[in-house]
Amino acid sequence: MTERKEISSTTAIVTCHNYGRYLPQCLDSLLNQTLPFKNIILVDDASDDETHDVWERQYQDRVGYARVDFGSQMKARHFGVEQTESSYIVCVDADDWLSATYHQRMIEPFLEDPEVGLAYCGMEIVREGDDHNWFPYTCHALIPFDPDLLWRQNYFSTAVMIRRSAWLGAEREYGVRFPNGKYALEDWDHWLEITGRGWTARLVSERLIFYRIHGQNTSRASFTGDTYDEDASRQVRQRHAHRFRASSKP
Repeated sequence: MTERKEISSTTAIVTCHNYGRYLPQCLDSLLNQTLPFKNIILVDDASDDETHDVWERQYQDRVGYARVDFGSQMKARHFGVEQTESSYIVCVDADDWLSATYHQRMIEPFLEDPEVGLAYCGMEIVREGDDHNWFPYTCHALIPFDPDLLWRQNYFSTAVMIRRSAWLGAEREYGVRFPNGKYALEDWDHWLEITGRGWTARLVSERLIFYRIHGQNTSRASFTGDTYDEDASRQVRQRHAHRFRASSKP
């Protein structure tokens, strides 16, 4: 496959549950990339707000659409992956948005090294509304890839770009399901599985993602006070302990 074909073969999958109010900013950022995505697919996970109307009114000629009822970001993302044969995948939450140069910069590690299964970058944290203090961090650290450190803590950004051949994402339930039915830490669990199978990851040392903090973030379920829910984190680490050379118990 030539470099030109490789560059053009990236699909952006947007997962949305009742984030219709944020969709225009998210989708516009994907449509206005300096290096265009091959496809953009919106996976609407049982929204009962204006999500479908926003897509139908503004984006149906440029963005694919599918309606599902999973209640899980990971399952919705995998459904989106199954709709495309693209060589690379990026999954974007509908309440976030990307820098115009995201795709142009993030594709580079894959073209340079066939062992790279994931590429991640920095995030700008954007706080919105009155109910945002649950998120304890003010800045996202740019940490070079270390598989053992990733096993101990999730320092990857959202909107990680993944090589399709590294993906795998339907074999089991990812993350931790809380009593209220919400899932958390699905991303971290998936990335640990990919790197645990031998793929490497590459940091792109730029802040190319805008991560919106508000009262309805799905990631809020994984926090207790001002830290990650330690029991949930322990469950994920234990799931992957045998894959890593770290000798200490989680």
